[in-house]
Amino acid sequence: MFRCRTAVPQFVVDHLLDIRARFAHIRELFMMKSEQPSVEPFHSTSLENATTDLEISLYLHSYEKHLHRFMKGNDIISDPKYAEFVASNPDTTPEEHALLEDLLIRLAKLQKVMVGDARPNYATGKVTAEVMSHLWTKWTPVLGGNSRMIALWDITFLLSLRAYLDKLFRLHKQFLTLSAIATSARFTQFLDGYFEVKVVGAEQKDLVVDLSLNVIGHSFCDHHVKDADDGEVHQKIMYNISHAGSTIH
Repeated sequence: MFRCRTAVPQFVVDHLLDIRARFAHIRELFMMKSEQPSVEPFHSTSLENATTDLEISLYLHSYEKHLHRFMKGNDIISDPKYAEFVASNPDTTPEEHALLEDLLIRLAKLQKVMVGDARPNYATGKVTAEVMSHLWTKWTPVLGGNSRMIALWDITFLLSLRAYLDKLFRLHKQFLTLSAIATSARFTQFLDGYFEVKVVGAEQKDLVVDLSLNVIGHSFCDHHVKDADDGEVHQKIMYNISHAGSTIH
């Protein structure tokens, strides 16, 4: 039995409204910078701060999810074999050694901040944003190419470095997308217009699926089961789920 719940929590609505307000503020500073280049240093600093605050708000809102992703790679920091790989692998270059050493240092810093704060605050979000921005700049060219270093890592350890960093960068990539939207002329109407988020309650329904052997077997009434391949079995079962044995009340 599956219970469908699609109501949007109030804190999500508040987060969306907060992002919309930050969009408007960033947009205003961006336009002021473009229209008044004589005071560009002031506006550049304000714009940078507003943009940074947007990223921090994303990390604070999704703190638990980001922490969960980060902790999946906690062994990188705590297990000495990873550091030994960085220091002694003859198939990697000195530049790659330095890149990996920097990664371990940054992740250790992130671990100290994220794991140590039961209730994240602005300072937590700021350090997280700084570390992730730094790592994104350093590792994006490597992840985008055919890195021998990453290939060696992935065949040496169970933890895929490429997959781990890709998941860790998800919020930062969302931030880059939002920043581009906030300063895009194509979204002027959206950013300058009226914006409202409403909570829509969900109608809860129970989906009951009969997966009994009798029902599944009935779906093969005109076939010899022993002659059916895996694909046919899967198709029959899925048909049974969506048609013969499904009821919603």
